[in-house]
Amino acid sequence: MAEQFLNRQTEPELDDAYFGASEQMPPHAILSQLEPFLNSPGTAIDLGAGVGTASQWLSERGYKVIAIDNNPAAIARLRHRFADNALVRVVEDDFSKTELPTSDVVVAGFSLFFVPKWRFKKAWTSISNALKPQGLIAAQFLGKNDEWNDGKRTIHSARSLENLLQEFEILYWEEVDREGKTILNKAKYWHIFHVVARKL
Repeated sequence: MAEQFLNRQTEPELDDAYFGASEQMPPHAILSQLEPFLNSPGTAIDLGAGVGTASQWLSERGYKVIAIDNNPAAIARLRHRFADNALVRVVEDDFSKTELPTSDVVVAGFSLFFVPKWRFKKAWTSISNALKPQGLIAAQFLGKNDEWNDGKRTIHSARSLENLLQEFEILYWEEVDREGKTILNKAKYWHIFHVVARKL
């Protein structure tokens, strides 16, 4: 039992081990759910871009991407990865505190729930305002049963998430509520909503 406890990941670990493991992972499956709805290449924002997997995926489909992160280790990896990619611009910033540019696509891969709940409404308004009509978002939202629900992070129920997305057409919705593992192969209880939606 003690060993099981020690091997749990009760908090996110955004360190070199995490970023190194992330670089070995393929694009998240939510991007394959987003892809059928993509139109002609335009502009995209990758919020909490991490090592840039989604930014790379979007640029390969012709999108001009702004990859935003406020973690110095992530920024270093992003600048190295996209040094010769003219389609990707790396920005070191906290996306929850800044006004975002108009965009056709927003991807927020496992990043929205790092926004403190007291600042989430303003951050979400900025994201929604940045999306053009018919613009697309692919994102994950933290559920109340998730092991990382510490009372400070932004969490959602199915109902509150539906209310949040009133100005969107939901194109894909998956709720995961089960024991699993993290990218670092540590045990964790996940309660996550995977969503692709289109702004009305």
